[in-house]
Amino acid sequence: MASVFCEAIPLSQRVPRHDNTLLTWFKQHLQRYIILQIVPCLMNPESSQEEARPSVHLENYASWYRSLSQDQGLVFRLTNELREVIPGFDHFKFEMLGEQNRLLKVRFQGTTGDYPSEYRLSDLSDGQRTLIALYTVLVASPAAGENTDTLCLDEPENFLALPEIQPWLVALHDRCSGGEVQALLISHHPELIDYLLASPVGYWFDRECNQPTRVRPISTDDSSGLPISELIARGWLRE
Repeated sequence: MASVFCEAIPLSQRVPRHDNTLLTWFKQHLQRYIILQIVPCLMNPESSQEEARPSVHLENYASWYRSLSQDQGLVFRLTNELREVIPGFDHFKFEMLGEQNRLLKVRFQGTTGDYPSEYRLSDLSDGQRTLIALYTVLVASPAAGENTDTLCLDEPENFLALPEIQPWLVALHDRCSGGEVQALLISHHPELIDYLLASPVGYWFDRECNQPTRVRPISTDDSSGLPISELIARGWLRE
């Protein structure tokens, strides 16, 4: 009896055809997921080429921004956002390091009587670089009516104080409410958890050892009067 062997082709290598339209749609849908765990110390200020997507830890921020900077409207919006949240921020600029390489610098306005200052991206604080990354992700997401991005961010509040992350959360909430983006945030910060659960009902994802993940609604209307973060810390949500 003859045997038939089918070679498995990775999804990324599959070419759209008339007989795999659903698979093509699924592949295109996955490309709208932006998965990030921002590590500011890894954000390389040098770029050898444009890159259309951010890497998981934003190591390629300069190359990603180099691609985004072709859209002057986006640059204008991002610049205005960063001027609001980073004191003294003025604009980005690229410095040539050869035929292909570029160095991303950040220009800060001088105080009264002082000249403006320029810094390499790597010279900024972890908090400043994190804010730059978060607002770039938000501004770079497509507008309503286009393909919707799904932003998956692991602990976006890292390296930031609560007053620094809250304006970004408000902006993200507004865009999600408008149907422009979807967002999945992972956080262990008590105040951030309580802030994100400002609506009456949220959802609790729970998985015990070697068990399937279970999802159930949780509500801020609890007879104990404790915030959700405290209920999580005490393990009472599982009861």
